[in-house]
This record gives sequence, C-alpha cells and structure tokens, in this order.
Amino acid sequence: MTNAVNIKAKNSVQAAGLGNDGIIKKKNRTYVFDILRIFACFMVIVNHTNSAIFNTFFPSLSGQASLVLFFISKTAVPIFFMISGALLLSKQDSYKTAYGKRAFRIAADIVIFSVATTLIYNKDFSVLNLEFFTSLINKPYITPFWYLYSYFALMLMLPFLQRLVSAMSKKDFAVLLTVLFFFQSVMSFMSYLEILPSASNYFMRNLFSGEILYFFLGYFICHFLPDFINTAAKKRIALIVSAVIFLVGILFCWYRTGLEFYKNGKFSLSLDNIYSLPIVLYSSALFIFVFLLLKNVNFSGWFAKVLTIISNATFGIYLTHYIIIKETNPVMQILKDNMNDFIAILIMDVAVFVIGAIGITILRMIPVVKKFL
Repeated sequence: MTNAVNIKAKNSVQAAGLGNDGIIKKKNRTYVFDILRIFACFMVIVNHTNSAIFNTFFPSLSGQASLVLFFISKTAVPIFFMISGALLLSKQDSYKTAYGKRAFRIAADIVIFSVATTLIYNKDFSVLNLEFFTSLINKPYITPFWYLYSYFALMLMLPFLQRLVSAMSKKDFAVLLTVLFFFQSVMSFMSYLEILPSASNYFMRNLFSGEILYFFLGYFICHFLPDFINTAAKKRIALIVSAVIFLVGILFCWYRTGLEFYKNGKFSLSLDNIYSLPIVLYSSALFIFVFLLLKNVNFSGWFAKVLTIISNATFGIYLTHYIIIKETNPVMQILKDNMNDFIAILIMDVAVFVIGAIGITILRMIPVVKKFL
C-alpha cells in the first residue's frame, strides 16, 4: 500500500487503545492515533458524569444537549478498540510478549487499581480480604473497569488473532467484517425495531465478540481503506459521507431515546450499547473521518510534545478518573449551585482530565510505575 499509514510492527508507535507501549523516533509517530486517543479518553469521563443531566432535566435544552453528548461519548470505547486493532494486529507477538508483557500488565492493573479504588472509597484496609480478591475474578470492582476485563481477554487471544490476520486477504477481511457486522449489530437492531425476535444466545455466543468486530475494523480501516480512497476527490467524498453518517447516527439515537421518555416518562436507554448498529456505524464513521483527515498531518515543536505527553497519559487517566471524580465532587456541587448544571459538569470533566493528565505524567516519571500506566 503506497497511500496507507505505515503501522507495521517496526513502525508502530503505541500498541494499545489506551496507553503507551513504547515510542519510536518522533519523525515516525502517527499523531492521528494520539488525537483519537485523547478525544476518546475525555469522552470516557463525559460518559460517567453527563447522564445525570438528561435524567434530571430532560426535555429542557440542557437535557437535550446532555442526551446528544451522551451518545457522542459512546464512541470512546469503540475508538479505543479500533486503535488497538490498527496497531496490534500488524505485529507478530511471541507468547512471552503477549502474555508476559501485555496480558500481565492489564491483569496487574485490574488488581492494583481495584485495591487503590476500594481503599480510597472505604479508607479501611480490612476490606482487602480474600473475598475481595476472589470477587475480582467474577466482576470489576467499579463499572468502568469492565474495559480492562474485556481488553485482558483480547490480549490472551492476540497472538492467535495476529496470526489469523497475517494469513487473510482483503476479501477474507471484507467477508469476516460483513458476517460480524450483520450478526453483532444488524440482527440486534432488527430486534430493537421489533422486526425480528432477538437471536438465540446459543447461536450468538459462538460468533466473535463485538470487541473483536471493532478490533478487526480498526485494522481494516487503517490498512485497506486507503487503497480504495486514493485520490483527493474520493477523500472528499469519504469525509462528507462519514460526517453525515456520524451526525445522522447521533441524531437517530437522540430522537429514539427521547421518544422513550415521552412515551414512558423515563429513559430505558435501549440504544445504550456500543455494539448496537447506530453506535457501530457512527463510531466507525468518526474514526474514518479523523483518520482520513489527519493521517498525513505532521505536528512539531511544543504542540507535538504536549500531544504526545497527554496521549501517553490516557491509560492512567482512564484508570484513575473515577477516583478523581469522587474526590472533586464537592467542587462539582459548588459549581452546580452557582451555574447551569450542564455547564458545571462540562467544566469539571475538563478539570478531571487535566488533573489526571498532570498526575499521571508525574507518576510516569517513576520507571516502575510507568510500566503499569
């Protein structure tokens, strides 16, 4: 591929949706992934703070804006998985690297940050008993850590997925993505529209997961899409189409979810699933839009340095943002008492991100700590 971003193993910069697995020479850095990573990390924070607004104030203007932002924030995890697929599936990891480095790191983070979170929440070491540690096998200590569990499973499968990808042609990829897309997203959406009943779990559980759909989709977009969009005219069309799909998808979810409120007096959030058809479509469209727009853009000087530092901190921000939200809640309340709640929460979301970025950047200066952040 002459027009694709070179993200083969020897040139890959960061090998995970969140976080950093090593930086090569600056001139080879692909900043488009840094920008996507920073955006997605901020949207994770938004996703965990914003819903209180539309649940309380809908259908006011603030409630409407909050609901729109809620569905924009649903692009965060899909973007992380697509970045990971784009960067990791190009490699050929040994089992030592896959399990001794990648999987071990995620497993360690599950334990370390679950312990840190419970100590900050409870301020009592007695809660760290055998039952606490065994419970981590069954479910995450806090809901946002579900991503770590899903990512850990992907890391266990990664060496096999890499070998699978290396043997696949473009046609193989196209067929595989079509099958995954249809059964993971289209069928469930038809069930949502009550066109068909939901597919049997005995059937669905034997198909690849929605995470793997995003994983493969990220690789396909970054490695094969530039072969089709190889002229300026095609690029303009692709940018327009992806922007329209993104906007229509967001508006569709906003409209249908608003109808739930008007019909039932409350939200059931039936479309709040990152594997639902609308979210798959508009998340992929956003990824394609940013990728095509910025894949050949180079940054330099202080801006490139700051962009790199913040991008490297995103995994740590994700791991600690829930703690920061809890600890800054009194400030949040003061802001809400003195201004519009929607604006107050947005200000605090930015503050949480900045506090996390500064704190994690400082912690990453410690070599041992850096390995887990």
